[in-house]
Amino acid sequence: MGTRKKNEQSYKYTALLKYSRELAIEKRPQKLLELILRAMRDITNSDGGTIYFKTPENTLKFAVVTNTGLGIQMGGTYKSPVSFKDLPLYEAENSPNYKNISCCCALLRKTIVLEDAYKTDNFNFTGTKSFDLRTGYRTKSVLTIPLIDLENNVIGVTQLINAKNKKNETISYTEQDIQLAEILASHAAVTLSNQNLYKKLENLFSQFAEVLATAIDNKSAYTGKHCTMVHKLAMMITKIADRSTAPEFSNFHLDSNGYKEMKLATLLHDCGKVSTPSHIMDKCTKLETIFDRIEIVRSKFEVLKRDAEIDLLKKKLAVADGKLKTSITKLDKDFEKHINSLQKDLLFLQKSNIGKEFMSEIDQQRVKKIAKRQWFSPDGIRENILNVDEIENLTVPKGTLTNAERRLINQHSDITLKMLQQLEFPEHLSKIPEIAASHHEKINGKGHPRGLKGGEISIQARILCIADIFEALTAKDRPYKKGKTLSESLFIMGKMVEGGELDHFIFRLFIEEKIYLKYAMEHLDEYQRDEVNLESLPGYKKEEVAIKKVA
Repeated sequence: MGTRKKNEQSYKYTALLKYSRELAIEKRPQKLLELILRAMRDITNSDGGTIYFKTPENTLKFAVVTNTGLGIQMGGTYKSPVSFKDLPLYEAENSPNYKNISCCCALLRKTIVLEDAYKTDNFNFTGTKSFDLRTGYRTKSVLTIPLIDLENNVIGVTQLINAKNKKNETISYTEQDIQLAEILASHAAVTLSNQNLYKKLENLFSQFAEVLATAIDNKSAYTGKHCTMVHKLAMMITKIADRSTAPEFSNFHLDSNGYKEMKLATLLHDCGKVSTPSHIMDKCTKLETIFDRIEIVRSKFEVLKRDAEIDLLKKKLAVADGKLKTSITKLDKDFEKHINSLQKDLLFLQKSNIGKEFMSEIDQQRVKKIAKRQWFSPDGIRENILNVDEIENLTVPKGTLTNAERRLINQHSDITLKMLQQLEFPEHLSKIPEIAASHHEKINGKGHPRGLKGGEISIQARILCIADIFEALTAKDRPYKKGKTLSESLFIMGKMVEGGELDHFIFRLFIEEKIYLKYAMEHLDEYQRDEVNLESLPGYKKEEVAIKKVA
């Protein structure tokens, strides 16, 4: 074997090794296609080449087309898109399209080699010849190889044309060229297959996160869009923070994987609520469990009214028999006064049961006073009309949840952390548990589940915290309150900033870039979109150096 031939073979094997390594690490799908075609053309010294993808519609779609002699670079990441029509694998009446060499290669799953495309009757090269006539090109040697994946499915075809020698003369493909090209094609098919599988798995997890978020939202009839809306708002803030030129965000920049991580974390932030009892999540009134126990209270008052009426009738009989010295008129007045008192107390308890934003201490004491009214239970036992649990629920000062129920709801962030930590995330998604489970952490360290403080909380988690609170304040679907206005919501959040609960810089960004207003214009009612006085807004002072506008 001559020295030149040995050197040529050595180059080809070295190139094969180099391209095999490059194929293994290339993660960009379009770049990968270009690399596959470049590698096969380089090793076989081909003038041109094409990669086709097999479509679900049983066609071969042009993915990348290159030709040195014609100066063609189409598809992939090249500027020019592929303008050629798909090749049908089957013709009329579902007959296989064996006349097209690329389709025949895919259908028969075998490599096809031609020394001269113009000297074959097995394939129809009418289109190729017409193209050659228009361009002055001459298609001669052709090497067509199927791309077969790990599951033994044909996923595409690679076609090379016009192998060249050192004098740039078109020659036939050698046996060595064919073998090396088939090795590369096999490697390429596996790489493409792995990438497609990885993409499908990643899409599956993303879809699973969306489905789980939807399931959590739909678990409650009153917070049916919470996860979705928090996700939208958090991503709005994230994009602005990522592009901000403010010093506070100088080290905060996310790549495509960082955005995937944030997207999934925001969707999964409430996944722990799968364990929260529905009757607590949906607690519209203070006495609600599986049903609203105010009906039981009302039944007790009806018993008191019935007993009062029976007592009235007994006293009237006693008056008629001369056993009781009083007037019927007085008995009727006392009865009416007693019934009115019962009715007022019942109406008050029904109103208290609704759960306002704030219940005064006076009203709480009145509930406790009413609770001491005595009645006879079905067992004939004389007892207070309200038990300890009913008193505790009816005297909740804000909203409808008792302290125990609120702790149970707050446990969802602990469960979110436990659930997500059990999943083995890839490196580029490894922060999902920390981001998702930290949306109730506070800068001052008084949050939960871990009591993280300051820099221990990632910027993504701080963003999620602000999005979660703003959505909760402005939400219009809570059973015990209307959605707050912008001025009310931002005032409360500003106070939380001053109290060391929320991140000051993210809150300022939220205000400076009018993210709150953009969200409001899309998702809040007109009555909520009131004027916000930034001069008096807590946690934000106009005279401070404003955060630099996004570039």
